Amino acid sequence: MVAVTGLVGLVVADAMFVTMAIRHSAGEAVLGTATQNSKTGNSVTDNSAGSPSPGEEPPATPGTSPTGAPASPPVRSRALVDIGADAAVARATTGKCGRGGATLQLSTDSGRTFDLADVRPAEVIVRVITKDARNTSLIGADADCRKLATYVTTDAGRTWTRLEGASGNWYLEPRPAPRLHTPSGDVVVPCGKGVEVVGFSTLSSRRAFVLCDGGEVMATGDGGATWSRRGNVRGGADLDFVNERTGLVARTDVPNCAGVLVNRTTDGGRSWKLMACVSGDEARSGDRPDISADGNRAYLVRGEAVWVTTDAGRHWTRTPWGRQSPQDGSPSPSSQAVPAG
Repeated sequence: MVAVTGLVGLVVADAMFVTMAIRHSAGEAVLGTATQNSKTGNSVTDNSAGSPSPGEEPPATPGTSPTGAPASPPVRSRALVDIGADAAVARATTGKCGRGGATLQLSTDSGRTFDLADVRPAEVIVRVITKDARNTSLIGADADCRKLATYVTTDAGRTWTRLEGASGNWYLEPRPAPRLHTPSGDVVVPCGKGVEVVGFSTLSSRRAFVLCDGGEVMATGDGGATWSRRGNVRGGADLDFVNERTGLVARTDVPNCAGVLVNRTTDGGRSWKLMACVSGDEARSGDRPDISADGNRAYLVRGEAVWVTTDAGRHWTRTPWGRQSPQDGSPSPSSQAVPAG
């Protein structure tokens, strides 16, 4: 999803973003809503606060340290996916601090085709939320990851509005500590000493699930003030919940599955049922997978490949997008999704 338009007034609602573990936002609105529309085709209009006078120290803004240190530096570029209403879906490449390279693509036909969105000031993408075919928002940063901003489109990615900072949103702090930014500020998730948060899913400004490195699933109902331990899914790489009880998790490096193993919970993460093994060369890539669900529909992405399910994760189909061979234009070998017995 990419394209940008300066922002005159963004009202940041109960929206949540995730830096490197997508986060998903069941039942939530996009990150912001423009109160004034000063967009002009495929451009980004910046209506943020004016610049400080010469010699004046710029004030610290949400997502930027007073010293200008990188705000949320992704360790490496990875793919993100987020599901919207009907046939809308967004796919992004995060880019990397110091290099940039983020890309955003939007689909309105269930992932069969994607259109590149142009949000040029966002060189690194921290989080993406797509509501429907017209409304998408993201948290992005400059190439040095020194400053975060929120971008919103209401016309399917043709133009974007920009709001300084990312306060009021959920997003992951990719540091060697289990830190998560919530709408009320940074919190430390009790994953354990030296254990990081690798994924999270938000249901509201106060309710969220978190996946710790090592597979521990945690939940909060008060914006991160307190956490309760749920189940454990060894090898968990990302998760997404559609409500308080139902969610999916993508797992890697699991015995008997040469790819991505998908499990489903219907009791709030306390127990997980095996649904399918998504296998094939693309499913075995070294990239961390990302998953996004809505009802019985869900998307799974790993590297350049995207899969979709319409039966709560039991069967997965590789979308045609990105499957053309550069040599002869013929489809590449399909990945397989083997349902659990």
